[in-house]
Amino acid sequence: MTPDDKDSDPNGERRRGQGAPTGLAAALRSIAGLRGLPSPCLDRLCHRCQCGSEVQNRGKSCPSCSALSTRDLRRMVLARAWRSLPDWPHAELGPGCPARPSLVAAVSTWSRGLGGLALLGRTGAGKSTAIVAGARRILRVAEHRSLTASEMAFAIGIRWARPADLVAACQSHPLGSRGDPPAYRAAERATLLLLDEVGYEPDDPRHRVVARLMEQRYDRPEARTWITSGLTPAGFVARYGSAVARKAGIGDGARGVVVEVE
Repeated sequence: MTPDDKDSDPNGERRRGQGAPTGLAAALRSIAGLRGLPSPCLDRLCHRCQCGSEVQNRGKSCPSCSALSTRDLRRMVLARAWRSLPDWPHAELGPGCPARPSLVAAVSTWSRGLGGLALLGRTGAGKSTAIVAGARRILRVAEHRSLTASEMAFAIGIRWARPADLVAACQSHPLGSRGDPPAYRAAERATLLLLDEVGYEPDDPRHRVVARLMEQRYDRPEARTWITSGLTPAGFVARYGSAVARKAGIGDGARGVVVEVE
């Protein structure tokens, strides 16, 4: 009996897996032989991740690349929030943060359940630095940890603004245009609004930027606002009124955290 007869069934058909390899199997074994490599296992064809690691299925990534891809995706959806923050290299939580320890503690321990946050008092204490550093902390957590949809949406919606800039945007907005300028709308719609240097904007009875923002955002239970101001709590009430102060988390009966720097 010839080898061909041994590898054939009674109907004359070659049995699978025996005899001379054909097609892709033969090609792989030939290449391995020419290069002095061991003959590849053909029980399953191995696929490779973009980094070269073996993976089970075509088009899949290894665990390391999958985690990296997830972080890249998170960075992409958080990009607008990052861009809205000032590019201050010193605004980082840690031993070298120039903000007062009480301010660093306030932004480090803050959570949405506490309501708003107001850092008030004299200039030069690091109030603006503290809120930017605190926002960066939230964004970094969102980049590196698996959050709920609500937590991720909150991080995505972080925005920073100064009332003086918003007043200028409203005043230069073309007459007859529908609605408010984009800068104001972004501040009003933010999940977490960092409203920096409140009280330094010019008086503008027509637009009432700070008062309108507090009133509009107060009607959105999920919205939170961090405020910095050189005003004292009493000075804030005197300028904007008790109703606006309460909606900003300042004053008796207000829901929020107030840190006053002496």
